[in-house]
Amino acid sequence: MSSLHSSQLLKPDVTLSLNLSSQSNTTSFSPTFSHSHDHNHNHNHLQTTSSSSSLTKAEAEKGGVVLIQLLLSCAKHTACGNLCRADSCLSQISQLASVDGDSMQRLAARFASALALRLVKRWPGLHKALWPKPQMGRAQLASLPTFPCLGIAYSIIARTLVHSLSHQDAIHFVDFGSGDLRLWIPIFRRLAVLGEPRENGPLSLNFTFVHGNKAILDKLGLGLAKEAEALGFSLNTTL
Repeated sequence: MSSLHSSQLLKPDVTLSLNLSSQSNTTSFSPTFSHSHDHNHNHNHLQTTSSSSSLTKAEAEKGGVVLIQLLLSCAKHTACGNLCRADSCLSQISQLASVDGDSMQRLAARFASALALRLVKRWPGLHKALWPKPQMGRAQLASLPTFPCLGIAYSIIARTLVHSLSHQDAIHFVDFGSGDLRLWIPIFRRLAVLGEPRENGPLSLNFTFVHGNKAILDKLGLGLAKEAEALGFSLNTTL
């Protein structure tokens, strides 16, 4: 029985992106209590609340599309060195993006910060003055490999993510700087060996890592490549 089940498993399609840098909407319902006995009033109130929620969702989706367009334009102008137009895009993005907003707003805020940093790096002296390279102390270097809470936290994160994403056909992780194999290898292993036969083909996994230290990116790529080889599937790497 186990051999039959193993033959039905589909190996995931995994893509790994390593990027060197400088450094689902949810709807909540809050019950409203009224001392009025007018049922028509309550019915109208519920209709108004429903219409307002639909309008808010539509506005959020529209704002997400605008943010994507602005980010693409900003990336284009940044790559071409057009400072004025890139600055104009960043100004508009800053009005719509927020680290405390919905998923698209948070993502846009991070990408806008990265694009702004890339622009500033055109002036090395200014960049180094604003973002001096941090030096990790000896105590911190010694404690990182043995700090027990990190291992426990990574295990909980891996279990929670895999449990919530196990039924998805395509998953894309974006890591903005952690660069720790102790976090990503457990997630990689759990997702890679999901044993449910899938109607839409194998699971598509994408890992994008952004970090300012090329050595850490190389270590991540090598570590995940070894895991992919051990699990018996190919890993498409983009540098």
